[in-house]
Amino acid sequence: MAGVTKTNTKALHLIQQCAQRLRSNTPTDYDQIIAAVGDARVVMIGEASHGSHEFYSHRAEITKRLIKEKGFTIIACEADWPPAYRVNRWVKGFSSASNIKDADDALKEFTRFPAWMWRNTVVVDFITWLRKHNDNINESKKKTGFFGIDLYSLQSSREEVLKYLDKNAPDLAAEARKCYGCFERYSDEQEYGYCAATKLRPGCEKEAIEVLKQMLDLHAKTMSEHKTHDAESEASFYAMENAKIVREAEKYYRHMFEGGEITWNIRDTHMCDCLQDLLKYNGPETKAVIWVK
Repeated sequence: MAGVTKTNTKALHLIQQCAQRLRSNTPTDYDQIIAAVGDARVVMIGEASHGSHEFYSHRAEITKRLIKEKGFTIIACEADWPPAYRVNRWVKGFSSASNIKDADDALKEFTRFPAWMWRNTVVVDFITWLRKHNDNINESKKKTGFFGIDLYSLQSSREEVLKYLDKNAPDLAAEARKCYGCFERYSDEQEYGYCAATKLRPGCEKEAIEVLKQMLDLHAKTMSEHKTHDAESEASFYAMENAKIVREAEKYYRHMFEGGEITWNIRDTHMCDCLQDLLKYNGPETKAVIWVK
């Protein structure tokens, strides 16, 4: 083990000078953090443990204060879009969530490894609090939503796009189902990525882009007809983002076997774009908290 040097001793002292002590059940410990946020529109809260109860608890308490004191109305998680949107529907009290019994039920679609990052007692308690908070707000746009901005949901996002089209645009559903059928010849995303990268079989890039174009046009039409943020416009936005995920996930898995930084850049760019879409859709006054694993 390396000994302490003058260089890392100096770094340690700098950290000690800047670090903010956080203790359980001591709300005033967050005061300096909340004050430092100022008028920021985006706040990122992250750590490296991928599963620390203590961090999750502090993150939840800081987020509550950002919602109550700073007017933040978006929680954007490093999580998959479809299961997070189930939580969003429940915490906002959508009529489409009437069959969801409670917070634990709202989180049940988080099944992909590592599920514990979202399906844990701290998140259950937090979204229970968020549902109660939102229930006291009449204007839908001012309720705080819960979203996932990652791109790993290739299969479930395809299913959500088709489900939306079956209900709202049956004439487009058949063509989209044909395009997305391209992915059905592969057993999983890894097989798709390998076959597409090595040219063993043709990829599905063209098909994913074609469906995305249709969804972008359909969403633009829906938004022109619904000036306010109602259930129909939000359902359209949700479906459009799923189509974007299919396109970006296709790209991600196609490049996965090349090595290097390209897939990380595809993923990070997608998460940034998804956040921008959320901010744009919800309006210029919207503020977002990003929950990073």
